[in-house]
Amino acid sequence: MFIININYYPSSISELGRGKFCFDECESLTSINIPSSISKLGKCCFRRCPSLKSINIPTSITSIGIECFKECYSLTSINIPSSITSFEYGCFYECGCEEELMKNKRIPKYCFEY
Repeated sequence: MFIININYYPSSISELGRGKFCFDECESLTSINIPSSISKLGKCCFRRCPSLKSINIPTSITSIGIECFKECYSLTSINIPSSITSFEYGCFYECGCEEELMKNKRIPKYCFEY
C-alpha cells in the first residue's frame, strides 16, 4: 500500500503533473491527498494507476487534464468540487467510478471517451 500526502510541495507550484505524466503508471499508489496550493491536475497525471482507490480533490482545483484518471480501475472514491470548470478529453475513461461520474451533469460526455 502506498499513500501519498503532498504536503511538501512549495506554494509556488500550482499544477500537479505540469506538462504531463506526474504519477503515470504508479502501480502501488492507493490514495492521494492534494494540497490546496494546487489548481490543476495535468495531462495523464494519474493515468494507469491500477491500485488508486481514492482521491480527495480540494476546491482549489479548477482543471482536470487529458486522460488524468484514465484506466484507474480501482478508483471508487473521488469528489468533484464545483470549482472544476475545465474537464479535458478522456479524463475519466475506464476509471472505476466512471458509471457514477456519468450521473454528474457538469462532467461532459467526452470525459468518458478515448
